[in-house]
Amino acid sequence: MTLRRVLLGLTAAYWAVLFTATHIPPNHMPHVKASDKLEHFGAYMVLSFLIGATIWVMWPARRRLIPLVVVAAAAAYGAFDEISQIPVGRDCELNDWFADVGGAAAAGAALYGVQVIVLRRSRLTGAVAAAPT
Repeated sequence: MTLRRVLLGLTAAYWAVLFTATHIPPNHMPHVKASDKLEHFGAYMVLSFLIGATIWVMWPARRRLIPLVVVAAAAAYGAFDEISQIPVGRDCELNDWFADVGGAAAAGAALYGVQVIVLRRSRLTGAVAAAPT
């Protein structure tokens, strides 16, 4: 199985689990002693990182846009997710959306950092390979 398929499957599975978990009515959810906003931040950071890694592998020429794409996608999906929770009796909170976007921004920053490291390494190895012996 290729890395592309693994990442695509993992991203789709995580996204499906996340959607399901955010649409379970509150009276059917276990009480967790974690901050709701930290849960949102972490969940969207993981989702955004998976989306970014998938784009990285599937469309390498678009790598520079990945941080922006993951934040924009998470912001749009986070708004949809919050609004679509209303019919199942959950609250639509702007602060939850802010936490979602914050997690996506953290993932975007991490992906940007990875890009910088990879670019530096490729330049160094290219310079070493091109150096006269």
